[in-house]
Amino acid sequence: MTSSSHLKMVSVIIPARDEASSIGSLIPKVKQSLSGYPHEIIVVDDGSRDETGAIAQSSGTIVVSHDKNLGKGAAMKTGAENARGDTSSNLWGEVVPLRSHSSVSRLML
Repeated sequence: MTSSSHLKMVSVIIPARDEASSIGSLIPKVKQSLSGYPHEIIVVDDGSRDETGAIAQSSGTIVVSHDKNLGKGAAMKTGAENARGDTSSNLWGEVVPLRSHSSVSRLML
């Protein structure tokens, strides 16, 4: 693996609405996939009526919340506006994250 000081930081943006049943298991998988790489995880709670935002926050992510549902496009834009990484990647709240370090490496180099 390349030295982490030479890697770009990636911002993983996860737009999520009413994903309380899955967000708590998704975030640790994303963190594991990015282990050893500079990253931040931003969950955009898009007007959830459940505990999506609270669960994401308790998992140690950055949470940005919309007061009402604005749609995935607006949630992705909100995530990008709050991202500090050199590059970004969007995942949906119901999707399984990257599985291979080669996929992660392409984002980081």
